Amino acid sequence: MEAIVSAIEGIEGAGLGLRVVRVEPDELVATGEIAQRAGLSREAVRLSAQGKRGPGGFPPPVAGRHQQSPLYRWSDVADWPPPCPMPRPQSAG
Repeated sequence: MEAIVSAIEGIEGAGLGLRVVRVEPDELVATGEIAQRAGLSREAVRLSAQGKRGPGGFPPPVAGRHQQSPLYRWSDVADWPPPCPMPRPQSAG
């Protein structure tokens, strides 16, 4: 977080009249990053992307469609309803 604040201060203090209005996460993400941001497993996201889990209609990749790790536009998948996670067993005690 300190690095972000420092970068903003550097930009705004450069004497160019610039002002940072927002900071956004990387726009292109692979399924691992989607899983981390959404709090899901990679497998859950992979199966959703393949249409094997969830309600279907997962946004298509924007790059690397035929590669092992296609890239998705975060703004396309951020509002995507993730599959319902399996309930975790409750421990006794």
